[in-house]
Amino acid sequence: MGKPVSRGQHLGVQPGALSARSMRLVERAKAAMTELSIAWDEKDQAVSFDAEQMIEELDKLKATIAEGVSYLREPRDGFDG
Repeated sequence: MGKPVSRGQHLGVQPGALSARSMRLVERAKAAMTELSIAWDEKDQAVSFDAEQMIEELDKLKATIAEGVSYLREPRDGFDG
């Protein structure tokens, strides 16, 4: 019996590569929200605050991505469905 197939392998996904691409996208989005927050800081605090809230949500998204990568690296269930 060989090494079990991971969920990612079964789906044809490389979890590490998917994670790296996703994290780069999240970091770019965070940089854009930071720039937006700074641009609006002294003009409209509501816009600046919402941009900062988005940054917090993007940090949560990074944690969710990490959980998804762990899931994809787990052995696939033994059924063929």
